[in-house]
Amino acid sequence: MVTVLAHGCPVQAIVAAFGVDERGPGGAPAAWQARAGAQGRRVHAHLIETGRVDLGQVQADELRVRVVRGVVWLATALAVPTRLWLGGVVSAHRDHLLLRALLVHVRRCAAGAGFLLCTDGLAADATEAIRAFRQAVRTGRVGRPRLIPTDDLLIARAIKQYAKRRVVAVTRHVVQGTTEQVQAVLRAIPGKADAVITTADAERLNATFRASLVPLARRTRRAVHDLATLEVALWLAGSCYNFCTPHRSLRQRLDGPGARRRCWREPPPRWPPV
Repeated sequence: MVTVLAHGCPVQAIVAAFGVDERGPGGAPAAWQARAGAQGRRVHAHLIETGRVDLGQVQADELRVRVVRGVVWLATALAVPTRLWLGGVVSAHRDHLLLRALLVHVRRCAAGAGFLLCTDGLAADATEAIRAFRQAVRTGRVGRPRLIPTDDLLIARAIKQYAKRRVVAVTRHVVQGTTEQVQAVLRAIPGKADAVITTADAERLNATFRASLVPLARRTRRAVHDLATLEVALWLAGSCYNFCTPHRSLRQRLDGPGARRRCWREPPPRWPPV
């Protein structure tokens, strides 16, 4: 039941296929989803949010989700070199608090502040990132140490311009760091030789979540009633994405004298890092 829930199967289909009670206390699909989502969050905190992930480049993006009687926002972060999902946050408002909560997950995962953060056009992204990765200056005096921004963090933004719901132009600029530093990080990622500032990988992750979570589908009638249900479903889908499914874009082509045509090596697991 957990497998079909993680892949976006509607509850009504599960009730018809497994013959369970939709409103039952312990065997209901909603109860299974809540327990699996809570376990996925604990596993994520135990294995990934331990400060051992060499991020390289991180892309953050927000997703607008329709719920009953309103709209909520879902923010996610992705480590581009390994396609590792770093966590997600659900909030009723798209403000600095949403971004701050997301960057808390990123900081718990990061082995250090030396990485590139690519965001969209929300101006609060860069401000909250600088605040989240500040370093404390220890002087030995009594009281709270002074916090200063770190020089290792690079921040870039890709601002999209729309006309009739279509992207007509993209403005890219570096917020923190130099253009040469950002280009060096982008070129060091396998398969990203074009060195373009973008959030395409995070947007592709959002499309994966849309396929796995029924409430995220466009023009759906399966809207959720509260944020807690959407949050546990997010952690269930994210845990399956990280630990259960390989990413095809991480495959390595075997080019050699004895290699056959279109012969690929299976992608490595996202975690633990190799």
